[in-house]
Formats: sequence, C-alpha cells, structure tokens
Amino acid sequence: MKYIFLTQTFKKRLSKLKKHFTKKDLLYDLKDFMINGLRKDGTYLKKQTILEIEIETVKLRICIQSSHGRYLAYKAALQGTEVVLRTWSDRTLSPLSNKYMWYRGGSLCLAVAEWTGRQPDFVLNDVRDPARTGLISAEKALTRDFRVRLLNSTWARGMMTEGYAGADQVAKAVSNVMGWSIMRPGSVSPRQFEAIVDSWVRDEWHLGVRDWFEGQNPHAFQELTE
Repeated sequence: MKYIFLTQTFKKRLSKLKKHFTKKDLLYDLKDFMINGLRKDGTYLKKQTILEIEIETVKLRICIQSSHGRYLAYKAALQGTEVVLRTWSDRTLSPLSNKYMWYRGGSLCLAVAEWTGRQPDFVLNDVRDPARTGLISAEKALTRDFRVRLLNSTWARGMMTEGYAGADQVAKAVSNVMGWSIMRPGSVSPRQFEAIVDSWVRDEWHLGVRDWFEGQNPHAFQELTE
C-alpha cells in the first residue's frame, strides 16, 4: 500500500478555503476531501491528516466566529469516552453499502482516541426491526455484511443481473471495505481481503465476472482492483 502524506498540503488548502467560502461550503469541501482522499487510486491520507480534517470540521460546526469556547467544551466532553454509538435504522443500508458508517463513526473514534489516548469501541444500535432491536459492534456487523454481500455468490449473481449498476455497487462495496480498514484498523482481516480478490478478480465462483465487468462496466473493475 502506498501512502501520501498531505498534512502541509491540507493546511495550505484549508487556509485558502477559509478566505473564500462560507461555513457550509467549507464543511462540504472538507468531507469531500476526506472521503475521496481515502478512496483514490490505491492511496489514502495519513491518519494524522484525516484526524486534522475531522477536528477542523468539528470547529467549523460548533464554534461561533472566533470563539474557541464551544470547541474546547466539545473536546472536554469527549474525555472518558469509551463507546461511540451510532443508530442503524435504515433497512436498505449496511456497513458495506453506506460510506457514512465508517466515515462519521470512524472519524469520531479517531478524534476520541487522539484526545483521550484510548481507542473507543464502535457500536451500532440496530433498530431496523422493532421486534429484534439490539446492540452490535461495528466490526461484527461488518463481518456479517461480508457474508451477505461481497463474499456471497448469490448476491454476486444478483448484482450481475443488474449490469452496469450492479458492477458499480460491487466497486462501492470494495471501496467501503478500504474505508473501514483505514478508519477502524483491524476491522478487515487479511483473509477477507484475499477472499475479495478470490471472488471478484480470480473468479473462484466461475461466474465469468471478468467478462461481465469488461462488458458492463470496466471502470468499476478498475476501481475495484486499484
């Protein structure tokens, strides 16, 4: 894996942006910079840079003009945090289909770890089915989603019937795997990465995935393998 160290670049860009854009514009640009930076051609931002983006985003959200009081209060409130809890209510979304699970939850976990010296647990409050609500660790939910989606031949066949859009969904799922592995180190095992390669590059299910990608959406295969 190749690393890009962009801390100084980020600081210069942030300084320039603050002079020309509104608070709303800048928040959007920071989020876009982080998400795209984590997913581009086989590279990702240095963890410290990701953390800086999260902290600057927090400052922009809660600080009034030049006052630092609310930011300091927020930082103080995170002291002693042991668990980051995120509600999971949408039945159509999952850890591999929703980038905001690893982006928002993961970046907050990074901030807590930086400010407290302890990596918090990341837990999802699963309320998708009112009759079966419960708490589940983000890592366990991710492992389950691997079995349902990327490492499931039935799901793969379903995606293949969807043509271009199906290939795009596969690429997005793999992209989200990268996001999880960066924001929550250890959440994706080497064995799972190898299984993705076996399934979607080496075609261990003998579904003809390479020909399918080439015929329907070669850009998705390029994104997947980068």
